[in-house]
Amino acid sequence: MHAKSFLEDVSQTIDVPVKYVVITHWHWDHVFGLQSLPFHSIG
Repeated sequence: MHAKSFLEDVSQTIDVPVKYVVITHWHWDHVFGLQSLPFHSIG
């Protein structure tokens, strides 16, 4: 799952909690699994 991998990478990179995700464009590989993330998305 892309979203799970993303969260694992982020948690290893920064020490502050993520509150938002900004979507720059609507390609499937940028939004796949977005609904499973535990924070708000902005697009």
